[in-house]
Amino acid sequence: MGNISININKDSKYTINIKEEYDINEFISTFEGHISLIKNIRLGNEKSENKILCKEQINTKSSSSFLRYPLIKELDTMIRSLGTDITIKDDDSMRSYYSILKSNMKTRGLVWLKPVGNNLLIHLRKGDYGNIDTKNRVKYSEEGSRTFGDYPTINIYNHQDLEYAFKLIKYIYNK
Repeated sequence: MGNISININKDSKYTINIKEEYDINEFISTFEGHISLIKNIRLGNEKSENKILCKEQINTKSSSSFLRYPLIKELDTMIRSLGTDITIKDDDSMRSYYSILKSNMKTRGLVWLKPVGNNLLIHLRKGDYGNIDTKNRVKYSEEGSRTFGDYPTINIYNHQDLEYAFKLIKYIYNK
């Protein structure tokens, strides 16, 4: 494993953690996400009121507590890079992201992040992710084992899991 660092400006550096090996689609998807994020960061550093990356409805007390978790902080930045239609809302226990569901052009929940100790529990928009969940990490509600609100979930334990989670979230966003 290694890192690639990009200097955004004299005060900011963006670092990408890379794996030893990717398949071609995973490589393209991962680096397209990072490139989009870097472009948005660069746009955010320009002085323009017209370049809003996403709308936020954040309770400042809970917002700062969520961003103290490294996994949420990093994934938050990746999710924000997906598009300008993303809305963020914080409550006491989780950070919620909403986006336009392209099939009916209405805003729907995209993903919900909930810190659990040092880990991160991610609730995904309802759906079947078997075709993209190559590692079978997404858990679905079953008889005797229900997830909160019957939303599919995935647990993230470290930074290496973030790329996999972002691949799922990007798939949901583009659906």
